[in-house]
Amino acid sequence: AGRVSSPSSGCFQEEEEEIPLKKEKTHFTVRLTELKPADKVKLIKEVKNFVPGVNLVQAKKLVESLPQEIKANASKEEAEKIKAALEAAGGTVVLE
Repeated sequence: AGRVSSPSSGCFQEEEEEIPLKKEKTHFTVRLTELKPADKVKLIKEVKNFVPGVNLVQAKKLVESLPQEIKANASKEEAEKIKAALEAAGGTVVLE
C-alpha cells in the first residue's frame, strides 16, 4: 500500500507545483512591504500614479501602513514596471 500512495502523492505534488507556476507567469500582485523614510514623499507620489482613484492623502495613508497591496492581477510586464518604479523611489516591493 505504501508504494501505491507514494507515486500518487508524487503526482499530486507535481500538479500543485504546476498550478502556481502557470498563475505566476500571467498575473501578479504587487505588494509594497517597506520604505526608506527619507524617500517617503517620492514613494507616495509613485503609489498615487499606480493606484487608480487614489489622491495624495490616501496614497500617504497607504504608504504609512505597510505592507500594502498596490496592484492585484497585474500582468508580469506591468508588475515589473511598477516594482521598478517603486523601488527606484525607495520602496521594497514583493511580487506574489
